[in-house]
Amino acid sequence: MYLKEKLIWNIDYETNRYPAEIKKVLFKKHISLRKKYTNWIGRISKKYHNDIDWWVSVPVSRNPYFSKIFQTICILETLKTLRNFKIDIISNSKALVNILEKNFKNKNINIFYTEEKKKNNFKFIFKSILFQLYIFFIIKIFFKKKIFQYNKSILINNYPTNNPEKLERQFQFSKKFLRNNYKNIIFTPTILINRNFIKIFKTLNILHRKNYFFKESVLDLKDLVFAFCYPLRVKKFEKKFENFNEFDLSEFLYGEIKDFKFYNASMLGLINFNFFKKLNEKNCKIYKTICWFENHEQKGWNYGVRKFFPKTKTVGYQGFTNLPQLMNTIPTKYEETYKVSPRTIIVSGKAYINSRKEFNSNLDIKVGPSYIYQDVHSKFKKQNKIKFLVILNEFLEINLDILEWLSYSIKNNNKLVFYIKKPKILNLDKYLKNMNVEKNFIYCKGNLNNLLKISQNVITSGPTGSTLEAISYNCNLIVPNIDPYDSIYLNSLKVPKKSFKICNDKKIFSNQINHLFKLNKNKNKKKLPSNFKNLFFEKVSFQKERIFL
Repeated sequence: MYLKEKLIWNIDYETNRYPAEIKKVLFKKHISLRKKYTNWIGRISKKYHNDIDWWVSVPVSRNPYFSKIFQTICILETLKTLRNFKIDIISNSKALVNILEKNFKNKNINIFYTEEKKKNNFKFIFKSILFQLYIFFIIKIFFKKKIFQYNKSILINNYPTNNPEKLERQFQFSKKFLRNNYKNIIFTPTILINRNFIKIFKTLNILHRKNYFFKESVLDLKDLVFAFCYPLRVKKFEKKFENFNEFDLSEFLYGEIKDFKFYNASMLGLINFNFFKKLNEKNCKIYKTICWFENHEQKGWNYGVRKFFPKTKTVGYQGFTNLPQLMNTIPTKYEETYKVSPRTIIVSGKAYINSRKEFNSNLDIKVGPSYIYQDVHSKFKKQNKIKFLVILNEFLEINLDILEWLSYSIKNNNKLVFYIKKPKILNLDKYLKNMNVEKNFIYCKGNLNNLLKISQNVITSGPTGSTLEAISYNCNLIVPNIDPYDSIYLNSLKVPKKSFKICNDKKIFSNQINHLFKLNKNKNKKKLPSNFKNLFFEKVSFQKERIFL
């Protein structure tokens, strides 16, 4: 590689704004270092494998949107490759700058520290504690239930919505299945933070009448206080950890542990752990537990079950598509060894079996129904009313990059119109207003599957199941190569190449959009293989649902 001039690398920018030469190397590191990074997390966990505080900490989550450890490792390894080239590096992370100065400062590489704004962790802690206290006392006063004592009890940890017409978002069992197994299946909900306390009260009132058992029914206030005081106990992790290659990341790692931006997730993990401790004290019998397995607060759930109920079957249901970007969703061998993951994983399509075994080849894995994507199997008449549908996700940086690429295309062709499907949780309104492209954007409401049925081309990127969903609805998929895994994700799953187009930069993307803009809107592409949908989205059947029993 030959660089004609000095590169300016502001590490705090979104990855897609990095110089092309750096981005190319960095993306390769993201893919090649996955296993080595995961094994390193496993080794540094050995000392604390009996400490629940360790398992609910941010670095151990391996969630790249919680923790910056992996991104930092990839940055350091990228610099090793480019260390002989002239680069000015800018960062507002003092811990990272210290590592860079120790390992890379030379005549070619200049490192600049821009002081970071002080973080107000207290607001995250205060909001989480206040909300959990509200849930705790409301349930204790109005909705407390007696302890279940069935020998065949199956506990399912879920995250209900506040929509009374569709409370369940993940375990959408058929009515027949629920009716036949009503006595044994017990949902133990986790209520997510919401400012509308009245709506939450109404939701709890509805759940109370169903086969739901609230964890707060058995927890005492001291159990909550234990979870609330997590920040006071993390000082014990200010230690020297094993290096990753030649890099000492101890300061950086501890900095993440004491940054409580994701305090609520850590707190929920501790509450889950204490829930099973309490059930054990009350001599409850549990045949099986099932969780929606994304692997952060569920570590507290699974560790609690396997510590206090070692004979109970533990299952993690992953009703989403393969998302390699989210390494936290891929179980590891060390997590099984230390009993913080379920013994069995249920995936929602045969296509995901090998990918889920990436970090544990001996993983016990089964295929179950794909509940939230069942509509892909329904018959429909394809229409092309929408030329370009843009699906944004829950990750801010990726969305900002997608919007930047769209803006670039609009500058080249102001006749382009994009229908925008905004994310449900993340508020992007202030960013969209600043773009000044009102005539080029139309915002869509309603179910995504209904929009896909009438869309010709779909644009999306990053960790989202909408890529495979769009292909299933016979849409042409255009993927801006923004995330390191965009270029390999669909190929690794052996998705037909005629179904998608990867665009490596804004210029290629803009040219592709203009090419499609000029095509006849009624032009149809070839049909997908007959087994495609069921390979990625397993059909629901009463027999298939029995996998949860």
